[in-house]
Amino acid sequence: MAGMTDQETRTIRPGGPDDAPAVLRLLDSATAWLVARGRTGQWGTEPASTDPRRVAQAEAWAAGGGLHLALLGDVPVGALVVGAATDYVPAATEPELYVNLLVTDRAYAGLGIGARLLEHAAGLARARGVRLLRVDCYGGDDRALVRFYEGCGFTATDPFTVARPGREPWPGQVLAHRLDRAPIRRPAADARTVPSVSLTPVRRPVSRSPRRRSTSATSPRAGPSASPGDRWTRSASSRAATVTSRSSRRARRSGSPAGAPSRGCRPPRNRGTRRWSSVRPWPARPDAGSSSVILPLGPAVHSSAS
Repeated sequence: MAGMTDQETRTIRPGGPDDAPAVLRLLDSATAWLVARGRTGQWGTEPASTDPRRVAQAEAWAAGGGLHLALLGDVPVGALVVGAATDYVPAATEPELYVNLLVTDRAYAGLGIGARLLEHAAGLARARGVRLLRVDCYGGDDRALVRFYEGCGFTATDPFTVARPGREPWPGQVLAHRLDRAPIRRPAADARTVPSVSLTPVRRPVSRSPRRRSTSATSPRAGPSASPGDRWTRSASSRAATVTSRSSRRARRSGSPAGAPSRGCRPPRNRGTRRWSSVRPWPARPDAGSSSVILPLGPAVHSSAS
């Protein structure tokens, strides 16, 4: 599985004895990051490179054949150690590959390096013919590390504690992943994403002109062929209705035929224009001998006179 490449972790290669300092540098960087955030329960407060026990452990990992390094260019940005399970966790009931160490450089957080190393471990397990991949991690504080592995597709199985003389017990959690059921996935928090800003839509004011209504075929005062240019306002329609009502009363009192205009009554004007309102077309005096009523101005609309 050496030399695996992709777009995010440029290369993953097997480690060797000379890579122990790189492992210690990654451990020191991770410890400093945890201390800066008050998470001292996982690896303490002292750099791993100053602890003889941790130095010996890193050298054993580098020389044991289970070390794999993730590189960006020539810079190690992550380390993975696989092998047999440690003695403080419950034994597996079937052949397995165990993740003994997974550490990444927090300066490259967000590139999916940890998830990519777990995918590499899954490939190593398949190459060995095993279907179970297990890992243990720190299970204290807010269990953020447990949630990371769960986001990658692992399932928490067995909690455990490690006794430490003179200090509080170290809480741990074992997680397992069945390779024959689902692949390793990248958790959302570990993916390379750009933070998105949710903008609340701002409703802009819409400038509206004064509402104007046009006569249509459905209007009782508009003929079937009224043109779009014949429009009227509320005030003009009110005046036209008033004049029409007065004209009807006068016609009834004088005995004039229905629809005949009364003397001295002018048609209403539509303010702002120089044409007659088309709400109630005002007929001119009928010509002698004519059987039609001619409308002044506007389109030539004729109606039969009764």
